[in-house]
Amino acid sequence: MQWFWLRAIALVVTLGQPCLAKAFSYADATLVLPIDFAKIIWCALFGYLIFVETVDALT
Repeated sequence: MQWFWLRAIALVVTLGQPCLAKAFSYADATLVLPIDFAKIIWCALFGYLIFVETVDALT
């Protein structure tokens, strides 16, 4: 089951990277980067929901 999620995440990240690059060509970096930094929150949330990982001081 973890291999499925690993491949799903890899696919989403692979498709998302060109979209982020295209967003930088359309908008200013000050508009795009807050959305990019939201990845940290989403990664922590999905890590907890899917892999039951908790966020600690080193994370």
